[in-house]
Amino acid sequence: MHIRFLIDPARCCLWHGEAIRRVLDAGDDRHGSWRAVTTRRRLSPVLALERLVYGAPADGPLARLDVAALEVEAADGPVDFEIDLAGGDVATGLSLGCCGADLATGAIRAILAGAPPLVTLSAHGDGGVRTAGAWLVGVEDPGVLGRGLANVLGRAVDMLAVAVDRLAAGATLADLALPSVAAPATPAAGRRPLAHFAATLLGRIGGRFGVGRHAPAGWTVAWRHATGDDTALPRLDAAPFATLVDDGQRFYADPFLWGQAGKAFLFVEDYPYLTGKGVISAVPLGADGPEGRPEPVLETDCHLSYPHIFAADGHVYMLPETSGRRTVELWRAERFPDRWVPAAVLIDDVDIGDATLFHRDGRWFLFGAERPRWGSSWDGLTLWTAAAVTGPWRRVGIGPVKVDVASARPAGCILRLGDRLIRPFQDSVGGYGAGLGFAEIDRCDGGGFAERILARRRGSGAIDGLHTYNRGFGFEVIDVLTADRPAEVRL
Repeated sequence: MHIRFLIDPARCCLWHGEAIRRVLDAGDDRHGSWRAVTTRRRLSPVLALERLVYGAPADGPLARLDVAALEVEAADGPVDFEIDLAGGDVATGLSLGCCGADLATGAIRAILAGAPPLVTLSAHGDGGVRTAGAWLVGVEDPGVLGRGLANVLGRAVDMLAVAVDRLAAGATLADLALPSVAAPATPAAGRRPLAHFAATLLGRIGGRFGVGRHAPAGWTVAWRHATGDDTALPRLDAAPFATLVDDGQRFYADPFLWGQAGKAFLFVEDYPYLTGKGVISAVPLGADGPEGRPEPVLETDCHLSYPHIFAADGHVYMLPETSGRRTVELWRAERFPDRWVPAAVLIDDVDIGDATLFHRDGRWFLFGAERPRWGSSWDGLTLWTAAAVTGPWRRVGIGPVKVDVASARPAGCILRLGDRLIRPFQDSVGGYGAGLGFAEIDRCDGGGFAERILARRRGSGAIDGLHTYNRGFGFEVIDVLTADRPAEVRL
């Protein structure tokens, strides 16, 4: 398979080189070349101003790259198809866009409007131009255009790699289809770039010196006795939740439940403000709820969160998030609940958040929110599978099985409603963990994944977000983002 990449030599950047590498390295039968095109599109000059004020990493996606450093040579002649990386004109092949414009212009337009960028993949061929994929991308720092654009470019690289992998497996430009989201409304006109830059800069200066500073919002864990039937979809508004009291020196988040010897326990991410590094803590639950305050049960040299606990092969395991050291680690309870020992590294050298396991049809599956180079961990769901819980684990596909900032990132254990599998998810449109929802898994196997959104709930009133839900052992637990610590939470 010979692929030609369209490049503007005067505007060649690192993300172009990364896209070429990802596309070609995924198959031994692939080779490439590049063709020079000239484009008049220029990025906003505010990006240069931002680099002066905020700085920019030397290995960022917009850093200049000499075309001589590309892994392919300039060449003409017949090819199987082309990939447009410059906003040129491709007759047969693939191109990227965003919100009805070229990739960079559309992304900046969406960021200025406060909307998540919708990155689209177009397939060009004899049948004309058709949309082959649409991904709703997370922007973690919308106040800085360059950082938001970097998140978009990171996912654009993923999108091209997934698309070419499907073409290599037998798809054609006429039928290529990536897992996609429905297109939201086109973003309304937002602030002008210079006004956006000025407002962000003034806001950060004011925040540094305490001007207009308010009490920061923080995560709070809340619990209630189980409502309804375990075979029904959770109703978050069925009854109020009581909050887990903290000492004001930390916050609690990511609540999980486990029971042992007839006793239920609540596990949480325990984040002391003094250390700025999360540990896993646990507290027993009685008839009246938590019996005391959570006490640390697992601490490592990196930040820990999302203490996903499950049983397998006669043992109780924990899968805490250890994305800070780019691993997914399995820990075994040597003495439940307060002594855990390493059991295996399931996935190494990959940044995965909120890893969530379940067993189905004789195999293990693992969902995770993977952060690609330059991209966000809010928007991409990856899927892995193994015959045994200790591995070896292999990725399903070469990239995310879903990219949607409104529904991709995991938010708790997989729920089983009879034969149905329900996946809690985070909705981070407008901010990390802004909402929570539930999707029914229609397909999950070694060949792919599909799901349908059933319900979602976003914060309102004093609640700015909610992003984890679990139930079991007679309890339901959530976490919410609030500016205070209310005695109870109503959703």
